[in-house]
Amino acid sequence: MSQTSNLQILLLLISCMLQQQVILGDNVHLLTAENFLSVTEGKNIFIKFYAPWCSKCRAMAEDWDRLGKDFKDHEHTIVGEVDCTSDTGKLLCEEYEVLSYPTLIYGDPINADTYDGDRDYDSMSAFAQEKLSKPICSVYNQDHCTKEEAKVIQSLMEMSKEDLEEVMTTVEDQVKAAEDDFDEQVTKIQEAYDALVMDYNSKLDSLKDAYNYHYMEQVLMLYHGNEAAEEEL
Repeated sequence: MSQTSNLQILLLLISCMLQQQVILGDNVHLLTAENFLSVTEGKNIFIKFYAPWCSKCRAMAEDWDRLGKDFKDHEHTIVGEVDCTSDTGKLLCEEYEVLSYPTLIYGDPINADTYDGDRDYDSMSAFAQEKLSKPICSVYNQDHCTKEEAKVIQSLMEMSKEDLEEVMTTVEDQVKAAEDDFDEQVTKIQEAYDALVMDYNSKLDSLKDAYNYHYMEQVLMLYHGNEAAEEEL
C-alpha cells in the first residue's frame, strides 16, 4: 500500500475520532451505570442519550455543552449524557428504554420525563431554567415539598406494598384503556378521512370526464402555442 493511501486512511481515522469527540464537552457529566446514582442523587437531571455516529447528536453537541456550562456545579441540577454504544452506558439506555438518538430526559432520576422541545441552546436553556433550576419535591427529597405534597407522600407511604400495587394496576389498566380508545378513535378518523379523499377524487374525475377536461387542456395549449407563434411573426 502506498504512503499516500496510508496517509489518507490515517486522516480519515483522525476525522472520525474528532467527530466523536465533538459529542463530549468539558462541562457535561459523562454518566455510566457505575456513577449514575452517586452523581444524580438529590438532583434534577437533564440527560442526553446518544451514539457517537449520530449526526443529530453531533449537531446539538455544542449547544448541549454550553448548557452544561450554565449548570456546572449547580446546587440542584446536573446536565449529563450517556453513550449508549459503550459497555458502561448500555445498561442505562436499556433502563430508560431509549429507542432513538438523541433522546433527552429531565426531572427526577427515578421518574424522569422525555423532553420533546426544540434542541437549540436558547430553547433548552429556557426550559431548564424554568423547570429544573429549583429543587423538585419527591419521595427522596421531601425537604422541598409543600405541606400538601408532603401529606400526599406520607399517606402513600402508609399504604402496604400490596395496596399500592393494586392501585398502580388499576391506574395502568385505565391508562391502557384510554390509549386503546384513543387509537380506535384515530383509526375511525383516518378511515373517514380516507373515504372523504376517495369521494373528493371521484367527484373531480367525474367532472373532468363530463366536460372532457383533459382534451380541453390540450386544445388550449394549442391555442396558446399558435398565439405565441403569431406574436413572433
